[in-house]
Amino acid sequence: MFGLVNNGSKIGAISLYLFALLLFVMPINIGVLVPSLYLWALVTIISYFVLKDYSLKGIRVLLMLPSVFFLLHVARAIFFGSLRDELSDLETKLSLLIIPLVFPFSRELYFLNRNKLLAIFVLGNAVALFFCYGFAIYRSLSFNGGELVFNPNISEFDSYFFGANLSVLLHPSYFSLYLNVCFLVLFALRKEFLATKLKFTAWMILIVLFFVSLLLLNSRIGIFIFLLLVVSLSIRSFFIKRRVFIGLAILGFIMSILFVLPHFGEKQFRSIHNNTSQEIETGFLNRMSLKYYLTLLAAKDLVVTRKLPEWKEDWTTMRIYIWKGSLSLIENNIWVGIGPNSIRQALTNFYEKEGIVYAAESKLNCHNQFLETCLGIGLWGLLFLILLIAVSILYAFKQKNWFFIGFIAFFIILFFVESAFNRIAGIASFSVFFSFFLSYFGLAAYVSKRVNSIN
Repeated sequence: MFGLVNNGSKIGAISLYLFALLLFVMPINIGVLVPSLYLWALVTIISYFVLKDYSLKGIRVLLMLPSVFFLLHVARAIFFGSLRDELSDLETKLSLLIIPLVFPFSRELYFLNRNKLLAIFVLGNAVALFFCYGFAIYRSLSFNGGELVFNPNISEFDSYFFGANLSVLLHPSYFSLYLNVCFLVLFALRKEFLATKLKFTAWMILIVLFFVSLLLLNSRIGIFIFLLLVVSLSIRSFFIKRRVFIGLAILGFIMSILFVLPHFGEKQFRSIHNNTSQEIETGFLNRMSLKYYLTLLAAKDLVVTRKLPEWKEDWTTMRIYIWKGSLSLIENNIWVGIGPNSIRQALTNFYEKEGIVYAAESKLNCHNQFLETCLGIGLWGLLFLILLIAVSILYAFKQKNWFFIGFIAFFIILFFVESAFNRIAGIASFSVFFSFFLSYFGLAAYVSKRVNSIN
């Protein structure tokens, strides 16, 4: 299943194999991902001179939207800041410029191997998980009195097999995002996996492995994305495909998940506001209520009296405080922002002023890509980010590109709770999947048109 098709072009094949390597290492090692990405880009650029198949027709204009977003950061640094000060941020975001411009959407070799490339990404995630579990087992083993003891508990409420302690390769939010992309791929390619008993067994093992791992990663946003994916698939099966049994089975699965989730979210009672005697239970399900968030947003006193982190600390509440601080800074810098590299220090000053101890010590960012963009490069950057998302969604629905629709939906949700473009894991995966999934059906249309013209 993982054997890539080669049409005889050596330079084209090298580009393809490097892209496959890029997808494989994405969940495994950021240190390998970055050089792999630039090596792939260099070889692909060279291949255009040899194969002479670079095209600006079709979807290239859409592919260039992330590149324009990057150029807005460059323009802001040149005209309203210091290019030298913003150089590290621009370096982090460089994949937004390179990958969409370089990606060979018109190359038949990529079209013929598109499903195998996705399967390689799934394999990379499985390898990453096996490493994480193996490392967790290694850390759980110790010698006590000459005897080998297995003890995975770090403390009364923590374990090597839970949360960030398990996700040693990636931030849990991004790892859970990758796993949800894997679920999307496994569902889309299910017919290929059902071809033989061996493939079906592997498919089931991967489903179970990814699902259990998603719960153990303890990323609420990852679980929320998973539930959204399951609901979408159930609606598709029940109403569009008229497969009542599958739709009911998936809905039953959702109900079982909702029964399990409260046991993975901590339950805690804490005061939201000094002038409020009401205490709100901050378990997972209650944090999804609109009333809970409106109560926090209405609070005037942002002081957090306890030092973080502890197992019972409510990170959702902390994000609310961070967002309110970000909004207060945006009010005074709405048009051109304060510069991406100045955000952490400006927010740290706010945290120190309001007594938010852990946020100040950790120099936390906005934890919201929309706020991060607006505070960093101003309202125009935020509007363009929204435009990028809106145009992409319209194109995806027009082409019935379900891969791209799912990908955009996943990242929209992630953008509300993470500054995804501040991390290589977020920016590289967005650039790669934006180009690949947008091209997924664009490749088919281009190749079909090319074949028809030859005939």
